[in-house]
Amino acid sequence: MGGTEVRATVTGPRQDHQKSGTNKDRGTIETGFFISPFAPVDRKNSSRFDKRSKETQALLIHLFESIVILDQLPRSSIQINITVIDSDGSLQAATINAAVLALVSAGIPMKSLVSACEVSLIDDEILLDPTQDETYFASGTLLTGHVTHSNDIALMESTGQIPHDTLTSMLAQAHQGCEQITDFMEKALQTYAESLSGVR
Repeated sequence: MGGTEVRATVTGPRQDHQKSGTNKDRGTIETGFFISPFAPVDRKNSSRFDKRSKETQALLIHLFESIVILDQLPRSSIQINITVIDSDGSLQAATINAAVLALVSAGIPMKSLVSACEVSLIDDEILLDPTQDETYFASGTLLTGHVTHSNDIALMESTGQIPHDTLTSMLAQAHQGCEQITDFMEKALQTYAESLSGVR
């Protein structure tokens, strides 16, 4: 998305013989978040980035626990690993989209697909897929995850201050952005499926 590039890989489902707790008939989601040595990340602000990465991991777990059919994967774990190659805004949205594609490619059963995007508010102007600098100067930023081909929202997170009368417009623009991302994701998945079947 924009100048941001992430790669997602999925391992599993793997049998988790060490799983403890009362809900053993349901699988679990685990995440890893890594920074490529070549990623242009400000190492001086590594503590802030570490906090952001932990928030992103928690976000992924919360989202995918709701859409992955974990009841079909008892005593199993699914590992989602994210590697940041380049970061220039909309990192969480890019991470979600990459993870969705990786889960589908790995054959993980899901209730629905989700596409995500971010919008920022700067001087009463709504920006879709803002850069890192634009996010920094924004009065508020909205992250949404929309269930594909529907108006359902699977995820919504906001930072900063967003006036109530502006929220509806930001949601509408985010939905339009997610529809564009859905088209891209579906084409990518079709190309992947054709490569597996040998269809040209």
